[in-house]
Amino acid sequence: MVNEAKSKGQWIYEPSYKHWYTPEHFEHIYQTYVYAKEEFLNTLQIRNPLEGIEAGFKRLEDMQSKLLAGKPLSNKETEYKKLKELSEKLSFLQKALLNTTKTSLKEMQ
Repeated sequence: MVNEAKSKGQWIYEPSYKHWYTPEHFEHIYQTYVYAKEEFLNTLQIRNPLEGIEAGFKRLEDMQSKLLAGKPLSNKETEYKKLKELSEKLSFLQKALLNTTKTSLKEMQ
């Protein structure tokens, strides 16, 4: 799966936690993924990382709209933490996508 994602210039997506991994990050974290449960491995998807970035921006826009409209949030502190985490994840995704794109372009030459 890691090699397939690398060759396609795509990432690995885990839908139940909505978590994205670069192939390298996934390989590093799950070095022993050969021992992972079959049901976990079957949930993984190889997808275009732009989908994750777009979904993250959509969530940020929704939260921003609520805040600008003066709508009360269920728990402002929790929402702030979620927003901060999402912002950090998006920053990571942007950097990783840039690196992946650069690597793919080099390999194509």
